[in-house]
Amino acid sequence: MSKFIIVSSFRSGSTLLNEGLSQHPNLNVTYEILHENSSAGNVLWRNDFAVPFGLNEKFITAATNKFDGFKILYHQLGASHKLWDYFLSNYKIIHLIRRNMAETIVSFISCRNTNIWQRRSPESLDFSPVKIEPLELFKKIEELDKKITSYKKLFENNSLLLYYEDLVQNWDKELSKVYEFIKENNFQVKMTTYKRSPVLCKLLANYDEHRRFFKQTIYSDFFES
Repeated sequence: MSKFIIVSSFRSGSTLLNEGLSQHPNLNVTYEILHENSSAGNVLWRNDFAVPFGLNEKFITAATNKFDGFKILYHQLGASHKLWDYFLSNYKIIHLIRRNMAETIVSFISCRNTNIWQRRSPESLDFSPVKIEPLELFKKIEELDKKITSYKKLFENNSLLLYYEDLVQNWDKELSKVYEFIKENNFQVKMTTYKRSPVLCKLLANYDEHRRFFKQTIYSDFFES
């Protein structure tokens, strides 16, 4: 078995995949070792380690010696950070992307507004529609697109590229790819969170306005029904 890191943007399935792999009897998996809030319920408790938290190999080595896998979100470690040299030499990278970047952004805004970040039951899928100006959403998508491109380039020779949509629709098949990549025996596990589909036409209060605006952009397919 190879040690691994799930690298992703927010709202792209990293918790879903992380919790799925943590059910494997041979894998000891934690959450975000670089989370800015060490008291959050789904991150590594930094007080468990004698080495003070920091973006350095000493802390990373102390923390990850206990775990086979963990996750890092884009905003926690930029693609140009020198620590990636260490990670790429010592870990398998599972790069998880959500194809529909508009859904990524709108889902984040919805979760931030409600403070509900994981949906553990079908009842929790209820939500209040989000209203955001099309130009503002366009700029956020452009920014995320640039980040995804930079990480793709960083990982091009040392990663397994997965997509959120495939993971949700073909859970067992995509998980098998991960097991093969990290050289671990296949083991069927359940999805631990519920996913909405489709989302944008329900999540955006001004969906029709966005659809008209984005028709003239390279992101028009995000708004096709």
